[in-house]
Amino acid sequence: GRFQIYVIPSTGGVPKPVTDPRFAAVSATWSPEGNQLLYRCDRTDGSLYESVLQILDLSDNRVRNIPDSRHEFNQRWSPDGRYVAVGERKGKLSIFELVRL
Repeated sequence: GRFQIYVIPSTGGVPKPVTDPRFAAVSATWSPEGNQLLYRCDRTDGSLYESVLQILDLSDNRVRNIPDSRHEFNQRWSPDGRYVAVGERKGKLSIFELVRL
């Protein structure tokens, strides 16, 4: 199977999958407010492989792709939740402003 992200209520209970089971979801990190998850979505379709950063808003289950985030990793939220910093495989640091998403 593919890696998925699950959420468990703080009071306990059954883990609930929150990502699309058709794709692998890895390296999740909570937003500073705790209402969103930032993760890498790995899509494989035969010989095609694509990796993109996504944000899942847990209040409405809306998923947004971060534009131009293909094949980036080590994503981290800024303390105010307005930016995401990532380390790209080529060794450069990229910063994405989220207010436009």
